[in-house]
Amino acid sequence: MEQAFPAADEIARFVVGLGLINNEWHRTMKLMPKDDPLDVTDDERGIRLMLARQQAATCHEAIDFIANARRHYPKIGEFIDSLGDEARKHYQQFNEAADPKSPYHLPWLREHRHVTLHVPELHPNRHAHGKDAIANALEKAGPLEGSVFHEDSVASVRFGFADVVSVQMLPWDDLNVMKYLSRARLALGGFVHEAVEAYLRSLPTGVVRQVTR
Repeated sequence: MEQAFPAADEIARFVVGLGLINNEWHRTMKLMPKDDPLDVTDDERGIRLMLARQQAATCHEAIDFIANARRHYPKIGEFIDSLGDEARKHYQQFNEAADPKSPYHLPWLREHRHVTLHVPELHPNRHAHGKDAIANALEKAGPLEGSVFHEDSVASVRFGFADVVSVQMLPWDDLNVMKYLSRARLALGGFVHEAVEAYLRSLPTGVVRQVTR
C-alpha cells in the first residue's frame, strides 16, 4: 500500500477516495432488494427506502468530494484533465447533476444529503422559515397511517411512522428523479473506474501485481 498509495501524495489520496465512492455504491446496490412483491413486509420496504436515500446522499458526497479535491489541489485537476474521452464524458455527466443550468440538475440533492447523512436539525428559526425538514415531511405524511412493530426483543422494534415521514424527503413529485439520479451515479462509477485504472497503470513496474483467485 505505501508503494502504491503514499500518504503524502494527493493523487494517491484522491484515488483512495474514489475507491471508497465505488465500494459504497456497489455494496449499497448489492443490498438493495431485487423485487418488490405485493406481500413485501414493511421492514423490507423500509430497507429499500433507506438504501435509496443513502444512494442519493452519497451521490452528492461523491460529486462534492471530487469538486473540492480539484479546487484544493491543482495536480488533481491536471490528473482529471489527463484522463481519456470516456472519463471526461462521465465527468461532465455527473457534474451536470450539480449544475443549475443543466436539464439534468438535481436541485434537491444537497439538502437531501443533509437530512440523510445527518439527522435533520430541529431549530425554531428553520421551522419559522419553512426549512424544518421533519416538519415539512410530516405535513406531506399527515393523511397517511403510521405504525410501530415489535416482537419480543428491543432489536426487533421498527418505527413505521418514521419511514412514512422519511419517504416524503425524496422529491417523488419530480417524474425524472430516479432517472437523473441513476444517470449521475452511473457516470460517477464510470469515471471512478477510468481514473483508478489510469492511476494504477502509471505506477512503477512491480508495484501492482495480478493475483488469480
